[in-house]
Amino acid sequence: MRWTLVDRRNVPCSGIDSVVGHAVPEVARTTSRRRTRPHSARRVLRGRESELAGLVTILDTAITAGRGTVVSVVARAGMGKTALITEMEIAAVARGFRTAWSGPGDDFRPDTLAGLLGDADTEITDPRLVLERRLARGPLLISLDDFEWDEPAVRTLGMVFSLVTTRPLVCVLAHRSGRHAFRLERLFRFSEDREAMVYLPLGRLPDDVAVAVVSDVLGATPDAALTAVVACAEGNAAALVRLAGWLVREGLVRCENGVARLTHEITATSQSTPASECVDTLVRCAFDALSPQTRQALDVAAVLGRTFAPDDVAEMLRQPVAVLAPALREALTTDVLDCAAEKMRFRHDLVWQSVLRSIPVPVRSALHTQAARMLLARGDSVIDSAGHLLRGAVRGDTATVEVLRAAAEQTLRSSPRAAAELAVRALELMVGDSEEWLPLTMIAVEACARGGPLSTAVELASGAIARDVPPAAAAMLRYWLSTALTLQDRPADAAEVAAGLFSCPGVPADLSRRLLLNRSMAVTVRGGPPTAPPGADQVIMPASGPMAAWQAGMVTAALRMSRDAVLAEEVRFPVTWLGHPRLARAAILTGLRDIEGARAAVAAVEQDVDYTLSALPTLMRARLDLAIGRSASAVAEATECLALARETGVRLHLPAALAVLTTVALRRGDRVADASGDALVQWAAAEVAGTRAVALEWAWAQSALAQEDYHGCLRVLEWISRDDDSCRALFVEEPAAAAWIVRTALAMGRRDWAMRAADTADRLAQDDPDVASVVVAAAHARGLLHDDVEALAQAAGGHEDLWARASAAEDLGEALLIVDREAAVQRLEDAVALYVSVEAERDAARGRRRLRALGVVKRHWQRRDALKTGIASLTETEQTVVSLVAEGLTNRQVASRMFISRHTVAFHLRKVFRKLDISSRVQLAHHIQFGTD
Repeated sequence: MRWTLVDRRNVPCSGIDSVVGHAVPEVARTTSRRRTRPHSARRVLRGRESELAGLVTILDTAITAGRGTVVSVVARAGMGKTALITEMEIAAVARGFRTAWSGPGDDFRPDTLAGLLGDADTEITDPRLVLERRLARGPLLISLDDFEWDEPAVRTLGMVFSLVTTRPLVCVLAHRSGRHAFRLERLFRFSEDREAMVYLPLGRLPDDVAVAVVSDVLGATPDAALTAVVACAEGNAAALVRLAGWLVREGLVRCENGVARLTHEITATSQSTPASECVDTLVRCAFDALSPQTRQALDVAAVLGRTFAPDDVAEMLRQPVAVLAPALREALTTDVLDCAAEKMRFRHDLVWQSVLRSIPVPVRSALHTQAARMLLARGDSVIDSAGHLLRGAVRGDTATVEVLRAAAEQTLRSSPRAAAELAVRALELMVGDSEEWLPLTMIAVEACARGGPLSTAVELASGAIARDVPPAAAAMLRYWLSTALTLQDRPADAAEVAAGLFSCPGVPADLSRRLLLNRSMAVTVRGGPPTAPPGADQVIMPASGPMAAWQAGMVTAALRMSRDAVLAEEVRFPVTWLGHPRLARAAILTGLRDIEGARAAVAAVEQDVDYTLSALPTLMRARLDLAIGRSASAVAEATECLALARETGVRLHLPAALAVLTTVALRRGDRVADASGDALVQWAAAEVAGTRAVALEWAWAQSALAQEDYHGCLRVLEWISRDDDSCRALFVEEPAAAAWIVRTALAMGRRDWAMRAADTADRLAQDDPDVASVVVAAAHARGLLHDDVEALAQAAGGHEDLWARASAAEDLGEALLIVDREAAVQRLEDAVALYVSVEAERDAARGRRRLRALGVVKRHWQRRDALKTGIASLTETEQTVVSLVAEGLTNRQVASRMFISRHTVAFHLRKVFRKLDISSRVQLAHHIQFGTD
């Protein structure tokens, strides 16, 4: 905030050590006699330190130079004028000033001035003589805070101003922008001409200062969600104090570990929560000070969108822009709006949403309809018009249905979620049969199958198929219905629908082939033995794609087929179906733990997948992160999979995501994977109850064994060992599974199961001798079964999965104990170090116990993470995120650099904030630049 100085002597000093400000105090108002205002308990005056320092400089100059200054403090209500004047009075009294004050509702006439300045024992009533006598005794500060202006007040001020240039008199006028400007202009010009005038505008508090104000009241730093609400106060000091007090009184915040959090989440779509009501209260307070014309313009602007063109607002109001300009200027000066290129926008999304909520629903609907007609009349985008029609149309409006259908058709390829909303809304508006029904239904079914919700796709498609529709339309409806059922993890229902499609004459071969590819991919994602759908007897293996070869253990063939399929079909088909070659290729590389290849494949496909398929790249990243020991990232990605599943209705990948979470929990020794995901985990576990997914069953078997639930472990172990298809599917997906089954079966006295698992792993290795992950996994299993040290050494050096490598090193150490104790100890130490690197604390603890039993105790086995603080306490992944954020990159840009999702970046940032005891990127940058780590 900058001073506008007319008096060149009054250059604000850099600061002041003896003055501390406070929030707006409660003060008594008197007008009949001089008074020094009593001051209540004081708080820190945030964001006005430089202004206060300048005001104190003016006081000092009045004492040393014997002449004063007129100060015009201009600001909106609540911006801290009164608090600033109060602090100036305190500083003035400390310097020997006498003070007089007049506030709102007071008259400032000559007799009032005499009363304010006169002593009790004087009978002089001439205000000029009283003022001159007072100034003869010492310096004087007169503060006029938003008092009533009239002609007598102006005359009195003229007399006061005439003495400023020759006496130690400082007069401060605090008033709102634009109020009484015509009365003050002449008076101010008089002081300007004599270089005794200072203009001090008070603007909005900066965002960091606004957060500090709320922190002062709450005693804790707001988190990101609460900071977004704080921003809606538009830097108004009084509104910030009221907001913080209201949040405390209503119990809407909780303060833990120095961080204040909302007890209810608020989002742009929040309709009626305590937090949204809080924002609404702030907006109402801000709007109370606006003119009716400005409020009307903002209502119309809010309907047009967060960003809008002034021309559109004017057209909606049927007024020239010139007439509307003062209203928009007022909204800009009050910080409700700002400029965005050639348009204007609401400064905060939550404020925009609050304005929308304040408009009665019938009025809002009518305004949306008016906006749509305006856009259509001038030939604007049908999609823009449809967005308004979604919110303003009424049933039976045929023209609206046609517009919505056209918009849905246009957006179907690029944005199926938007197309689904448009098409479903158009179907709701239809009355009776219409020729638009079938094309709208087909659009809605495809859009919902691709963008969610799947339940809507299933309902609409099932209803349409039951009616008499043309064969071509029926085939497409069956295709998308089977796809939706597959994603819902309803394989029997999906197969039944697919069988009907296979048996229909004239069905495009491509649709049948895609369904087969979907099914093969679904089996791999969910985990389970491959099965052929009814009616597909005549389809040969190549038509089922690389995933069928993968499930059968034909790894080399699967790699070749997936590469050829990507090269042949990548350009011809967008990624709108589960079995798409690009998804299949990424899944195979992930299963092989080809870390670099899989990351590249996932990064190449994730931007092009439909929303209902978006969890698949996320799941692949989770599995890759788990393989290289990034447990926190794996948990974040897997939890995101669960959240996407609940939102879209896709249940197919729940077992695999739960397997990741269960594995992380097992390695950490936790009862749950992550506290923030408890509710999601419980929901997902209930959804998959009764299903048999081999990867999840294996994870649960490991967990059961760790909890000494031998019956539960034995049940799963028996199923996997006796089911060749499931065993092969598990071994090609999980490189550590074969060795674990052999080891556990031997410990339980079931050597037959161990031999069967080792034989299956060996057959896979013999069929694909060039696939390193399969060969190494077989060597690990064989080494355990036969105490083969060379095979275990091959596994310990060959596993790409770090936990599997640590497991092999531990097994090798145990095998070497009989022949070479020193080498055995070294291998066990290597295993402990690897376990620690992948945060497998439970396994590392087992290794330490084994070493202690051998009489080897080394302090460096102990993890020191708990002893670290600050930047040193961050994991390698967290430090990478921090370094990129410090460069100014957004979450999306960081995600692109690190080949992770933006949600995972946010997850790591939250952990960083907790570890460093900060709450914002600004604080993070400051910590990096000035921290002591």
